[in-house]
Amino acid sequence: MTRTIFPLAIVTASLLAACHSAPAPAPAAQGPLAQADQPKRPNILFIMADDLGYSDIGAFGGEIETPNLDALARDGRLLGNHHTGPVCAITRAMLISGTDHHLVGMGAQGAPRDERKGAPGYEGYLNENALSFAQLLQDAGYHTYMAGKWHLGFGELNGEKRGRTPDGWGFERSYALLP
Repeated sequence: MTRTIFPLAIVTASLLAACHSAPAPAPAAQGPLAQADQPKRPNILFIMADDLGYSDIGAFGGEIETPNLDALARDGRLLGNHHTGPVCAITRAMLISGTDHHLVGMGAQGAPRDERKGAPGYEGYLNENALSFAQLLQDAGYHTYMAGKWHLGFGELNGEKRGRTPDGWGFERSYALLP
């Protein structure tokens, strides 16, 4: 054991000796110019609507008046590479995690009762492989809120009471319809 620790101690000491602290940043300038120099972080509003077809909003010829969404479309702010799932919970899992629904436990809506029962990817709730956009935004210093239908699981996950609910996936506050 001593033979293992001694080389490790030498490597660690060498690394620490090579490290130095960066110079302290210059004091921030005061006044309106200082604020203008700071990059402005965008506010993000993510709206997910169930049972809304691509052509339902006004910008795409639909009968629903959506002046703000129409304005975004006119300015070229469109996301056109989304692949939907067969049911809402599966699509929601893909949108929230940014990955295939099987990889994050939502291979079917709810836990299947057929030969897929217990198979990886068919847990019926977001599993440990998932990472939500809310978690990424929260890590970047954003506040994250959620309201509406969750449908991605509820109850404990690995003994954690918050595990399967929105607050377990990066939403600091939520008003969710869980079951």
